[in-house]
Amino acid sequence: MRAKRSRIISERISEKVIVTLKQGQAFEGVLWDADDKCWVLRNAEAIGAAKGGGSLPLDGEVLVLTGDILHVQRA
Repeated sequence: MRAKRSRIISERISEKVIVTLKQGQAFEGVLWDADDKCWVLRNAEAIGAAKGGGSLPLDGEVLVLTGDILHVQRA
């Protein structure tokens, strides 16, 4: 059985977002899928993780636990 997803999050699927975690890390990517426990970002970058503070492109998908999310904004 698939976990429930809110209508508000569903409307943002396939949009580029910036997700900031409670621990301070931030990711920018396309919100590919989401449910009440986890979000999937594709074409993601770790913001501020590269040398000199730039964004670091990430391979594959980034899985973000919803309990770790501090805030989200459209990119």
